[in-house]
Parts: sequence; C-alpha cells; structure tokens
Amino acid sequence: MKNFNLILCICLQNFCLTAQINLDLKIKLDSIQKIDQRFREEVNYVLSDKNYLDSLRRLNGFEMSEYVEEIMLQQELIDRNNINYIDSIIKIHGYPGLSLVGESACQTAWNVIQHSYELDKYYNLLRNASRRGEIPDSLFAKTQDRVLVNHGKKQLFGTQADCTPNGSGSFNCCILPIRNSKKVNERRKKVGFLTTIEAYAKNNGYQLNNE
Repeated sequence: MKNFNLILCICLQNFCLTAQINLDLKIKLDSIQKIDQRFREEVNYVLSDKNYLDSLRRLNGFEMSEYVEEIMLQQELIDRNNINYIDSIIKIHGYPGLSLVGESACQTAWNVIQHSYELDKYYNLLRNASRRGEIPDSLFAKTQDRVLVNHGKKQLFGTQADCTPNGSGSFNCCILPIRNSKKVNERRKKVGFLTTIEAYAKNNGYQLNNE
C-alpha cells in the first residue's frame, strides 16, 4: 500500500508539472528551434564531411567558404524574424524557460537570443533565467563567453571559436583566447560542461592555442 501511495504521489506531481506547461507555446518554440538550426546544421555537415565538399566542387564549382557564406546569409534573415518572435513572447511571459515550456523547449529562446546581434540587451534576462534554473548554467556560460568576446575580452569557458577561410576553399577554426586558461576545465565542470576544453576542441576540429 505504501508503494502504491508513493507511485500515486509521483504521478500526481508529474501531472501537475505537465499541466503548468504552456503547450501551445511549447509547440511554437519547437518549430522555431527547427528553423533556428536549419542552415547551421548544413554548415556543420559541410565542415565535417570532406566527400560532401568534393561533390559541391564537382557539381556546382563551389568552394566551401563561398557556400558557407551564402547559406549563412539566408540564416541571418531567419534569425531576424526569430528574435522578433521571441521578443513578443518575453513581453507577455518573461523568459520562456523550463517551468513554462518544459525541458525540450526551454533552450529555444536562448538559441535565438544567442544568435542575435543584440546579446547585451538580453544578458540580465538570461543570467536571471540561469539563476532560477530556467536554463542550464552551461548555456549562460556560453552567453558570458560570447559577450566577453564581442567586447574584445578573453572568454572564461572556451566555448567561442573563430573560423577564417584558409585560401584553399576550407576554414581554419581556432578557440579564442581564454582568461586564466589553466583553470578553464575547473570552471567548465562547475557550470555543467561534460568535456574538457581539450576534448571540446578535438571533437569540433578546433585549434587550441591557449597556454
């Protein structure tokens, strides 16, 4: 009987949590997430697949750097529309985080904001969302890094890299300078990153030049 009561209690708690989620908003954010990643996934695929790059050259005469620049211009148009939509949600609901839209959609607004050109404008909003547990601390860490880099400063967690054309149709990507880099893995672990900076660089094909 005690086990039954415990199971019933857990089920009721889960039901209450689900009932509090704004399902209409969650569905809309899920669709925004797909659009936000549409061309970025294509870029990642191009950068990681040499055979695909070779086929682009054979069929269309494209160099990879030219192709990436073209599709990211298309992504910029999508990003502008997305940030306008997220702004409209924030005005009504505040940040649409875990308690409002659930785990799968709580990062969508962060993705859109992170890709905007006005990140400073949303910095405090994201910081407060992180403090309240509405987004993972690791996401706000990426925001901290990007804001620091945007202002010409060294990042804290090593999440930001710069990719430049290398003259042969491809890119060289390097993790941007890190403040007190000897303690970067300690900081990464504290905010929830599961990999060291060395593993992160290797997994993404980035050069790591910090001492």
